[in-house]
Amino acid sequence: MTLHGAMIAVLSGHKDKTMILTELSDEIFRRGLYAMQDGRQASAGQIRARARLNTYKHLFNLLDGGHIRLVQKGEFISIKTKELEELIEIFKNDYSNLDESLAEIKLSQDKWTLKEIIGHLIDSASNNHQRFIRLQLSCDIELPDYKCEEWIKIQNHQNMKFSDLLNLFICINKLMANIISNINESSLQNKWHVAWDENSSFITLDDLITHYISHIKSHLIHFQERLNEIENGIRLSSV
Repeated sequence: MTLHGAMIAVLSGHKDKTMILTELSDEIFRRGLYAMQDGRQASAGQIRARARLNTYKHLFNLLDGGHIRLVQKGEFISIKTKELEELIEIFKNDYSNLDESLAEIKLSQDKWTLKEIIGHLIDSASNNHQRFIRLQLSCDIELPDYKCEEWIKIQNHQNMKFSDLLNLFICINKLMANIISNINESSLQNKWHVAWDENSSFITLDDLITHYISHIKSHLIHFQERLNEIENGIRLSSV
């Protein structure tokens, strides 16, 4: 069992799903749920650090007085649904009237255009749509990953209108938000077996949802920075 899995197992059976970090550390070790590779007990500091990781912070609240609380049933799903809906509104409100000519400017071969950034987010949605559904139908799944650069090259988003790409991004993510809002919490620990990173050979549905939304947030920043680059370049060339 992983450390965060052991934290969930102990906290879920405790009053108010809240414990002092040191007591949680002791209880995990006492039950034999998790130990370090050398057999030592995971410390309160290690548990605190795990709860602060982006991957797990949606599962735990760190409280004053050295306490930790397991996020209550329904909280995770409602929070993630709201986060995605807010991102959809930002893209819709800020970029629906973007000049088409700006969206297709390619600053260099290694920099995506604004069309390609939105195209990549559509690809992410289409791939994760499969994952979100299949991870509710099976406890364990195996699906191929995708290589984003190859997908962008094959689709040639540059030939499409930016407004069409943005509308598709908005619509498919409204569907994704609806899927998240209707997820049965019992499926959140179901696993997609994939070489996710150097430390894990799988990712759970709850972690995948968190990653999906964080990915959109990172590309929102990416999009605005690229737009700033383009507009600054135009201003400099007109001087």
